[in-house]
Amino acid sequence: KSIAVRKFVHESVRAHDAVAGYCVTGWRDTPISTAGLIDDWGEPRYTPNELRSWNSEDVLFLIPTRRPPWVNGGNRPGWLDSFVHFAGPILWKVGLHSEQGLDACLEWRVVDDSGAVVASGTGEHRRIPALESHQVAELYWPDAVPGGYELEVRFGGAQNQWPIWVVPEPVWAEFGGWTLHDPARRFAGVTLPEGDSVLATRTPENLRGL
Repeated sequence: KSIAVRKFVHESVRAHDAVAGYCVTGWRDTPISTAGLIDDWGEPRYTPNELRSWNSEDVLFLIPTRRPPWVNGGNRPGWLDSFVHFAGPILWKVGLHSEQGLDACLEWRVVDDSGAVVASGTGEHRRIPALESHQVAELYWPDAVPGGYELEVRFGGAQNQWPIWVVPEPVWAEFGGWTLHDPARRFAGVTLPEGDSVLATRTPENLRGL
């Protein structure tokens, strides 16, 4: 968990070229935490290879896809999860931050649990200047099926990978026995068959005085 969180945060930081660096605040394990980079015996918890993809001069990162929902006549903030998708077409956007700059084409592939390549492709040739975060390619997988996968990308000497999960899209009509009370409109457009149980969401006004 500690390395997954560090990887996610570091890639998010590198996506913003105005941020010049970072500070390690959890250097060593403590009596109540094993999230340090150094263990109780003063030894590194991770190998250089485990850190290299996201802690190098050149770092590839996933760019979240915006999907603002249209609620009550206006756009609301909305983003798609980069790592969990419904079965069917999937679109990823990949960016790069480089200390020296890179000139290359993005190569990508999706590998399933057995090691088989189920999707792959090559992006257009791009020149990314030094110390600027830019999108390098869009990846499109038209027919993803449920399962666990690994998305692997390479751009010049930079490479990275992420776990991907594909799940079936829920059929709300199958979730019977629920009455929907949704003043916050978290489930706008979802109709559930009425039943004895209540699925409810709250607006900020509902939370006052609690």
